[in-house]
Amino acid sequence: RASLSWVHLATAVLDEGLGSDALFQEGRPLVRRAPDRIEASGSVPFTRRFRGGAAARYVGAREDLDFLQDFSGARVELAGYTVFDAFGEVRLTRAIGRDLTLRARVENLLDRSYEEVAHFPASGRTLSVALHAGTGL
Repeated sequence: RASLSWVHLATAVLDEGLGSDALFQEGRPLVRRAPDRIEASGSVPFTRRFRGGAAARYVGAREDLDFLQDFSGARVELAGYTVFDAFGEVRLTRAIGRDLTLRARVENLLDRSYEEVAHFPASGRTLSVALHAGTGL
């Protein structure tokens, strides 16, 4: 399996409302909305019971508000970033109409440092493991 998606987003504040809030400046883009986001993933069955794969996500530069350097919330540009994930699953049992599967995923595999929100570092490398019981449908 393979998938590829690209989202191109163009936003603009149409009306700054009743005040002079840095969040809503007429003509400026909405904060934290990257104009481009690209995701690609793929997986392959290695055996009848084991499947593995990887994913990559690119998020372009986008504007945010910086309340740390300027209490009024000055606009700043957050750098774009790319992160890679890896995942695998192994089917432990298969009974009539029931599957028991162990799934593992490593997000931000290369432990990339980046910010989704100004001055708040995103999670580093993260491992999640789950046991899934399904109907096999």
